[in-house]
Amino acid sequence: MRQIYRYLLLSLCILFSANIYSSQVRFYGSAPDYASLAIEIETVSDYLTNTPRTLSVMKIDNAGLFDVSFELDQPSRIMLNLGAYSAYIYAYPNAEYEIVLPPFKPKADADRLNPFFNPEVVELGIKNTESVPNDFNAIQTLNQTFTKYDPQMVYLVKSRNIHRADELIHNMDSTFIPIIDSTKDSIFPLIYKYTRAKLWTAPRMRMTRTVIKELYADQPVLWDIPEYWSSQRMINKDFLLGYSHSRHGREMKMTLKQAPLTFGMLDNTLRKDSLFSQTELREMLIVQGIYDGFYSKLFSDGQTDTLLITATNQAQSERVRDLAYTIYNKKNHLKVGCNAPEFTLFDIEGNEVSLADMRGKFVYLGFLHSENFACIKDMAALNGVQRKYKRDMTVVGIMTDEQSDGLPDFFKDKKSNWLILSATLMPRVISDYGVTNLPTYFLIDPEGRLVSKATPSPTENVETEIANQIMHYKHEQQKKAPKKERNIYDLVKYSR
Repeated sequence: MRQIYRYLLLSLCILFSANIYSSQVRFYGSAPDYASLAIEIETVSDYLTNTPRTLSVMKIDNAGLFDVSFELDQPSRIMLNLGAYSAYIYAYPNAEYEIVLPPFKPKADADRLNPFFNPEVVELGIKNTESVPNDFNAIQTLNQTFTKYDPQMVYLVKSRNIHRADELIHNMDSTFIPIIDSTKDSIFPLIYKYTRAKLWTAPRMRMTRTVIKELYADQPVLWDIPEYWSSQRMINKDFLLGYSHSRHGREMKMTLKQAPLTFGMLDNTLRKDSLFSQTELREMLIVQGIYDGFYSKLFSDGQTDTLLITATNQAQSERVRDLAYTIYNKKNHLKVGCNAPEFTLFDIEGNEVSLADMRGKFVYLGFLHSENFACIKDMAALNGVQRKYKRDMTVVGIMTDEQSDGLPDFFKDKKSNWLILSATLMPRVISDYGVTNLPTYFLIDPEGRLVSKATPSPTENVETEIANQIMHYKHEQQKKAPKKERNIYDLVKYSR
């Protein structure tokens, strides 16, 4: 057992030592079915919250040709949003892929606005397999094999039958060790290691320290390997709660009772345990424990916010800080008073515009469609709203049309004085704002905070809402401003 883990660890070190710094990945090819479209290239920011992160946008020209490069710091699972499909590939830094897209199948407008729509996941074809790492067949074989063991997992957890688990692992090793030999320069050895780890862990669910020591304590945190996360979550779910009730966690139990509680206090307590001497692993487990603790009611809403905010300031690992920030945003998503989801989109003249560019004014943000009657009716009314409140507010309409090519002609004679943006290249903005119906409107304050997410349309009583919010904001700003003290010049002025 240990010999195989040492072998896999050596593969891990070789693989990641060559990819410490961020490197370019290139996707190129021809896909006439997708001519004139733009495709989001995404990965996952973390496999705890499964929050998508856009790496680039692949623009396909009129002839169906595409060529795009993006930064990648280590081998990662990359997803392409292809209408009704979602295609994936494990991509490697410094690699160039001639990819083959599946036949285009558009997503219906109803599906585009459905936050629960799940596209069909398909493999991404590669033409130049001889010149790039290509472990798809090995991964597919592993998934098919491990699926057969799924019924065994429940039995192993309940029976704690280590001998049976070792038998299953031996059977898997006899099949996959030769494959690992042929894919040692790919990510597959790591995927196999942590898929295999699930079988090894199942009968040892009450041996938490043994599992952590064997599989995770001396290993780097593999942020971009989903199998690593699914295996470690088996043993580390509700980590802080479980640890505080263990023999080694008595001090943690006392720490959890302190108020106010911060990330640094949890970290100072856990670092005293030599099992968690690896900083990034320790910090990751704490933030993961905060995430679980919120949903299990270990922490209140306010406590969770404090812990996550202090984690973003106090954690040494940048990835841990990012994870805490992501969890905070997800927890407070679209909550009035919290930051509105950021976006960077193109206007109909091809200029990039970000929500951050609009700081200092209110933003009346609408999601619209050029073929929706209610949206068309609202568009004319938006001119009046922009004209009346232009000193204090910017009116923005995000067009959710599947393609943006026709938008310039659509607005050519409409003389719109509000900002027109297109979601075509970055459709995730629609789900970021939880849009399920059109039109939908939001009001954002000058500091980027959401002040109303059920904002009336411009043809309804929106001006009362806007005027009240602007007046309230200015009043609050005046209360915060220090009072000016009168001086000799004021006395002269008032004496005239």
